[in-house]
Amino acid sequence: MNNVVKEYYHDGNLKSVIYYDDELLHREDGPAFIRYYKDGTIEYAEYYINGVLHNDNGTASAVYCDNGDIKFEYRFINGKQVPIKEVMI
Repeated sequence: MNNVVKEYYHDGNLKSVIYYDDELLHREDGPAFIRYYKDGTIEYAEYYINGVLHNDNGTASAVYCDNGDIKFEYRFINGKQVPIKEVMI
């Protein structure tokens, strides 16, 4: 069962959402850690399964510009970083 922790900026806007299962970052249907800019756009997002960076379907860790463009993205399978083309096969 996932536990969800939400953190807010002083103005009440959402700052981050973290999903845990048995004290490990874990979420099967989306990123387990999401941090937002003050305007509500995503600053970065990370996908975890049982505390390990993992996403079979693409980016496991991404950093976004404040306009929503991807600044950096990383692909991980079972905690091991893999080239983007390896994941997309």
